[in-house]
Amino acid sequence: MDTRQHKSAIWIIVSGILGIILFLLFLAVLRYAAIYFANAFLAGFADFLFSNTGLIIFLGIMFMIADLFYSFSFPLNLPGPIFSAIGSIFLIAFLFHILGFIDDTYGFGIFPGLYIVEFFIYPIVFLIVLVAGYWSIFSSMADKERVVKEPTQEPAAGPEKKSSEVKNWDDIGDEFKEMLYDIFHRIREEIRQK
Repeated sequence: MDTRQHKSAIWIIVSGILGIILFLLFLAVLRYAAIYFANAFLAGFADFLFSNTGLIIFLGIMFMIADLFYSFSFPLNLPGPIFSAIGSIFLIAFLFHILGFIDDTYGFGIFPGLYIVEFFIYPIVFLIVLVAGYWSIFSSMADKERVVKEPTQEPAAGPEKKSSEVKNWDDIGDEFKEMLYDIFHRIREEIRQK
């Protein structure tokens, strides 16, 4: 089961924006540390991240939009795999930028060979992520339909037979949340009475 469907849209947006803000804070601290310690590699890595900031932020936004669509139910979740596939292309591009940075820093000379492979990897990754995303959506729909179509067993009539209710993890989580709410509510009421 896809856990993204249990996240609310607001939580996905807030966590995505918070992730971008944390990245920018990390970048500012890294640039300050590179200046403070006067380390050539640290300064080069900070400059590399700074020059790729737009790509990293765009990558985060693509995955945030994909998670947002995945949080909806069918058919509103259908654009999710497209944004995931676009985000995966930019992730591959960023990984190749990292390999280029390492190659330039240490002078391995292997990046020109990887440059040829790069153009073959983009469409392959795009198709794999796209197919996997739609496979996930349609297989979860098939699982839901199978659960709905399965006949429920009626308990036998009689005083000794009790109806058994099968609980899933969502029900247990809801009961746990209600229990925590009751505990905190009681504590708050006790504090107010004192």
